[in-house]
Amino acid sequence: MTMKIDILETGSSKGNSLLIDDKIMIDMGLPYKYIGKKLEQAELILITHRHGDHINIPALRKLDKLKPWKLKNVLYCNRDVAEKIENSHNSKFDFVVPQDHIISDHDSFQFESEDDIYDIDTFPCVHDVENQGFVITKNNEEHLLFATDTSTIEFAPMHIKYDYIMLEGNYDEDILNDAIQFGSDDQVYRASQNLRHLSIQDYEQFVKNQGTDNCISIQLHESDTFGRQSGVKSIGRERI
Repeated sequence: MTMKIDILETGSSKGNSLLIDDKIMIDMGLPYKYIGKKLEQAELILITHRHGDHINIPALRKLDKLKPWKLKNVLYCNRDVAEKIENSHNSKFDFVVPQDHIISDHDSFQFESEDDIYDIDTFPCVHDVENQGFVITKNNEEHLLFATDTSTIEFAPMHIKYDYIMLEGNYDEDILNDAIQFGSDDQVYRASQNLRHLSIQDYEQFVKNQGTDNCISIQLHESDTFGRQSGVKSIGRERI
């Protein structure tokens, strides 16, 4: 397998951005000082949805200032994100996403770089805003799935066995259910908000069912509060 995967950051509190083969960036939810060099070298930028931990508008403005020709050639996003960008216009920033770069569910397009050809297919993710996942196929040989901020993965293409799975695993179902059943009003509210995300159990099941024997899988966007790394144990259960 030949794809190079660089997780620049993942998580609601830190921001989200991933780089594939030093060419394709998915999401840019970090300040420019952290991802500026990667942004400048990216030949394709895909945005999943409008939330600030997935698209950092000041970073977008700075990239447009330094390389005013770049965004119109490399940025792809849904209409909701495009409208967010337009609503952030000021006297020094007036970038508009080209109409043919606005994506929606079940779109397909191709990106070529040097000797490599990448086929990109979108599928719907279920969140509180419009959100897309991506299947990226390199040279008609290797398949990568990327999806985050979704309550279900049922709309991903299931006829494919994936060589790479970059998928959200936000919360442990037992820990979250305990918080909803036994927590304070604040904990119940916070836990209910996480139901907009994919559980760690769903992440694990998808990798088991849809990954190849040598699949490289990376769990994204784990909750600091309800994930298995949170230090919380569900009642009556041991966590490793």
